[in-house]
Amino acid sequence: MHILVTGFAPFDNQNINPSWEAVTQLEDIIGTHTIDKLKLPTSFKKVDNIINKTLASNHYDVVLAIGQAGGRNAITPERVAINIDDARIPDNDDFQ
Repeated sequence: MHILVTGFAPFDNQNINPSWEAVTQLEDIIGTHTIDKLKLPTSFKKVDNIINKTLASNHYDVVLAIGQAGGRNAITPERVAINIDDARIPDNDDFQ
């Protein structure tokens, strides 16, 4: 299986983003599965183009997107993802 795992670059004046730190801990090969890792910019305007190009140029059986939600005390998988271009704080391009 060919798997893509994404995480995000730091934002909000932070030095690291735990989502990317978690992704970097994965091995490149787990059993018979190849793991590709992609660090995404924390930018509403840039991320779509990068992820679309990556998905168009590779065949992935699974894509796992890792994110960070500050203030949570446990891993909490999203049950519903809604693509709305707004956020509590600005992204790295100062878009909110």
